[in-house]
Amino acid sequence: MASLGCALSQGFYAFLFFRCLQAIGAASLPLIAVITIMGETPEGKQGEAMGTYQMFLSIAPAAAPVLGGIIGARYEFHGVFWFLAGLSLLFLFLNVRRRNTTVKKEKLHQSLRYLDLMRDPVVFVILSLSLVVFLVYMAILVFLPELLADRFHIGLKWIGFLYVPVTGSIVAGSYLFKKVKLNFSHVMGAVSVSLILFALMDQWLLPLTLFLLILFGMGLGAATPLFATLLTSRYKEGKGSIMALYNVTRYIGMGAGPVVFSLFYREMGEKGTFLILSALLLALSFSFYSVISSSKKKYPI
Repeated sequence: MASLGCALSQGFYAFLFFRCLQAIGAASLPLIAVITIMGETPEGKQGEAMGTYQMFLSIAPAAAPVLGGIIGARYEFHGVFWFLAGLSLLFLFLNVRRRNTTVKKEKLHQSLRYLDLMRDPVVFVILSLSLVVFLVYMAILVFLPELLADRFHIGLKWIGFLYVPVTGSIVAGSYLFKKVKLNFSHVMGAVSVSLILFALMDQWLLPLTLFLLILFGMGLGAATPLFATLLTSRYKEGKGSIMALYNVTRYIGMGAGPVVFSLFYREMGEKGTFLILSALLLALSFSFYSVISSSKKKYPI
């Protein structure tokens, strides 16, 4: 409905209303997908299933601008929303046909209080890690154009292509999490080491910079399903509540990333900013091991 409204809108305020409505639906879909996947997947296969889901989810930021550009160049922005409306109707039809889902709704929709979840030290540390990881990701994305233009003298028309390896590495990280069964040490080690080396570089070399960005992207791609698996293994019931809190935390980190980076960058430059973020990630990683060692429940780390 929102995509149809955007396609048919003739004024700015009507278009803005339907875009907000579309955003509400789009923000709900990842949560519904995770709940369904975790509900239909056997206990030992949930990490692999989340890796597959996140791998496909990571493709979207790379594919969407290209696809939108192709459609928009020929049919303008209305064509993009007509395409989205048709795609949404197709998946709605497929979903209606598959009503005999085996998901146990009474367990999946059991509500948990968010304050009670935040008081859980394991949940608090994992959410804090997810917030900082995605904050760092957005900080790097904000800094990357300046780095490529000022240090490597790369023109603006080529900078966009250098985002592709970063996006591709996120997909690769999700795939590796599924296939290789990466644990917490592997994932946070890749994220922390790449960020520390990125911060400490004095002589900027393009191949080394791209390698560190790819290493960070792989860690980020694996971190997303890892954190989701750890949280859902913590609470067997009420997965909707815990995953909603996880998604909100990630979005807060992504929204705060550019603001935090600009404030710190003004005072300390890129080296000081990324060193502080590295130290914060390491502190939270050690805190994770501390809280799970005192927890009665065991985790697939």
